[in-house]
Amino acid sequence: MAAVAVAGAATAQVSVTGALGFGWEGVSPAVGGSETGIKVTDGNVKFSASEDLGGGMSVLTAMDIQSRGRDTTIAGRDASITLVTGFGGFTLGAVEAGNGILGLGGAGAPVIGLDGNTAGTGSGVLDGGVNVNIAKYSLPLGNGIGISVSRTDSAAALRGPNAGNTYGATYSMNAISAALDYTDAALLKRTRVSGSYDLGVAKLGAGYQTRKASTAGVGTFGAGTNKQTVLGVSAPYGAFTFGLNYATNKQSTRNVSNKGTEVGVSYALSKRTNVYAQMQSVTIGTGDASKTTRVKMVTSF
Repeated sequence: MAAVAVAGAATAQVSVTGALGFGWEGVSPAVGGSETGIKVTDGNVKFSASEDLGGGMSVLTAMDIQSRGRDTTIAGRDASITLVTGFGGFTLGAVEAGNGILGLGGAGAPVIGLDGNTAGTGSGVLDGGVNVNIAKYSLPLGNGIGISVSRTDSAAALRGPNAGNTYGATYSMNAISAALDYTDAALLKRTRVSGSYDLGVAKLGAGYQTRKASTAGVGTFGAGTNKQTVLGVSAPYGAFTFGLNYATNKQSTRNVSNKGTEVGVSYALSKRTNVYAQMQSVTIGTGDASKTTRVKMVTSF
């Protein structure tokens, strides 16, 4: 890899980054009862390269690989190629289309994360990520404003059952960040809006999603109207960062209401290494709450 980097130094810049985390986790109740133990919580290696094409154009390439130690599967994660031009960026990739409101709405709190509800009704609180192939055009307009349009489809086939287009806008200036997007897909129509405000002593975040799915989408999304909200706060204090997230998920046709609360604190041992203590409580419908406690150390490189 070093030889490749040197050979291409005249035209390209290559970097290798990643992270590894290990900790203790307890979940109650779990299938068959409570579970506790030690586990690898984080582990990935990312290869990135940039190439100057001249004339104000460049190509950015990234490939992420999940690797979490012995007896675990090596798995592909996000991979993309972006052509940067004077009139916007064009991205092609196979990526995880993650939760669209948690990034800003969660305020960067050091918590486990309340996303993971891929069925939309009964396996978590907020929607989780979906693997897709994507073609995206992004254009910065200046003054912190950007717009984008993207086409997504199933990552496992040329055309999946829920291909669609997403139209988005972002704003980031000084202490304020905001995002808005609308998705028009084969099985659903979805609107998401989220934002955060950095007060200095703390960052506040909020997000809201509404989604209408057709009957044909029952198996994947749950037919009818689904509404999701998240509120978040994070506050730094020296080497510590404290955080809190609260989220809800309401499905009209099945009259299901999920909610979750989580708190967390991180301590920076260095610029690359952090220790976390995290607690999460999730209630699915009228069922009993499940609780997760996690202590871990994560280092990046």
